[in-house]
Amino acid sequence: MRTRVLQYFNMIEVALAIAVIAIGLSSIMVLFPVGLNASSAATTDNNIPDAAEYMLSYLEGAVISSWRDSAGNVQNSTFVDNYLVSSIPSIGETPVADDDGAWTNVDDNGIKRHSTKGYFRFLKTVEIDGVDTTDFAVDALVWWEPAFARYVKVTTNEATGEETYEYETPEKIPEKAAIELCMELSWPVTQPYSMREKRLYRLTLLNPAAKLTDL
Repeated sequence: MRTRVLQYFNMIEVALAIAVIAIGLSSIMVLFPVGLNASSAATTDNNIPDAAEYMLSYLEGAVISSWRDSAGNVQNSTFVDNYLVSSIPSIGETPVADDDGAWTNVDDNGIKRHSTKGYFRFLKTVEIDGVDTTDFAVDALVWWEPAFARYVKVTTNEATGEETYEYETPEKIPEKAAIELCMELSWPVTQPYSMREKRLYRLTLLNPAAKLTDL
């Protein structure tokens, strides 16, 4: 009859095996935050262009619709005068608290306006278990700048027929005819302004009702 000798793992081998498993698990766990951050960044990259397009569409419509008075006469935009500033706002900690009672809903699709001129917010909501929940939020600093027209002076050489072009000094276009609309989006809104990601947008708006006599 053969005698079987049983050999067991000693404590050193068990400790080494546990260490190897722990290193493997910790390496895998490190990947989870990276994956979550990448997923969040991808979602944001998808949401920001939509938010920018919607905000600019709202602002464009608001400016153009207030560029005429009740009689149809061209005037400075009352929306610009009432809710925007004429240069980039002085940035500190932006007044964006949800509970300060200073936000006003301006449409049914998630745009709010702050009592401080130039501050807006866009909220994207989803319905979860019958309750509307904020899925994405972005703050917008909005200001306007004068628009300028640049004219080109064309000179023709009578002998050779060669034309030369010279840019003249840009001329400021009256506010009632055109403006440059500027918007900076920043997120996440729960973070201080200095820690947010930001993107800048610029749009030239022309008053469709303006005539040559308004320029």
